[in-house]
Parts: sequence; structure tokens; C-alpha cells
Amino acid sequence: MYATFESRHGLTLPGFGGFYLERRGDRFAFKFNPGQRLRALFGWLSTHRG
Repeated sequence: MYATFESRHGLTLPGFGGFYLERRGDRFAFKFNPGQRLRALFGWLSTHRG
């Protein structure tokens, strides 16, 4: 995982979501884009019917 982020590429874990780094000036922010099942589990997605 470290090598993937170091090369400035994102990483997706099926069923869990995606991770990536976003450049903010001279720094980087760690970002997470949760998958649909995880969004439904935490109530972040109101249209999920699974």
C-alpha cells in the first residue's frame, strides 16, 4: 500500500472503497471514498436497498 501511495496512485479494495492522496499546496491529504455497502452500513447512502 505504501508503494502505491508513494507513486501517487490510488488504491481500491473491493467491497470497502478507494483510498488516494490529494495534493494541497506542499502537503498531501489522505482521502477515502467508501464503497456502497459501507455507505449503507453507516447510513451515508439513502438510496441503497441491498
